[in-house]
Amino acid sequence: MDTQRALKAIMAAANISSRQLGECMGITPQSAANKIYNGVNRITDLIKIADACNADVIIRTNDGLEIPLTVSDESGKRENV
Repeated sequence: MDTQRALKAIMAAANISSRQLGECMGITPQSAANKIYNGVNRITDLIKIADACNADVIIRTNDGLEIPLTVSDESGKRENV
């Protein structure tokens, strides 16, 4: 599944429109729609979209290690993993 379809599916499951997504992200509805249409090119945007849709972004390694990424992780504080 391509990114656009995946994001639309997540938004549909959460019953959230691009207008609502824009409000959650602090951008215009048109900018939110453009992010969906053109694809997300920043992990922070993907995390914000997932948060708005009550979903999670998780990095899972081949050996099963899971690292969840959240909006609070993007507050500017970085940790070494």
